[in-house]
Amino acid sequence: MNKKSQLKIQQTAFMLIFLTIFFVMVGILFASFWFSSLKQNVNILNENKAITLSQFLYQSTEFSCIDYSSYCIDSDKLLFFNSTRYSDLFPTTYIKIRKLPFEQEKLCTLGNYPNCNTFEFEFEKGDKTCQSSFVTLCRQESTDQGPYRKCDLATFCVGYDIK
Repeated sequence: MNKKSQLKIQQTAFMLIFLTIFFVMVGILFASFWFSSLKQNVNILNENKAITLSQFLYQSTEFSCIDYSSYCIDSDKLLFFNSTRYSDLFPTTYIKIRKLPFEQEKLCTLGNYPNCNTFEFEFEKGDKTCQSSFVTLCRQESTDQGPYRKCDLATFCVGYDIK
């Protein structure tokens, strides 16, 4: 009789251990699905933030044309834009402005301006992608008749982290 009750106690103990392990495994499975969906939600939120930020940035005083009468980006301002100074102000990983039609990427510097087609400002390192929109990229030129604005079509790409 004593051995039979000990066997019942052992069976109950093994069943409780098995149930505990089962529920821990189910919890781990649930947590992994929850974290994967959380990761996707973070990427969607970062993408939406980049879209909203791109609409704000190309109209900001750091990028916009001097006369404020038209929506355009001043490439002369971009040439002297210092990304390290504004890294805390712009919550983005990088900004890339590329003149169209795009043949071969030629990064703009003081030495090759205006014979270039890409302005790139990197704020953070890491895996990233971007959301782009079309903007007007203008610069001041002058002829015998006086100064005028020369404009081109460009893509304005705001980068964000991929999680």
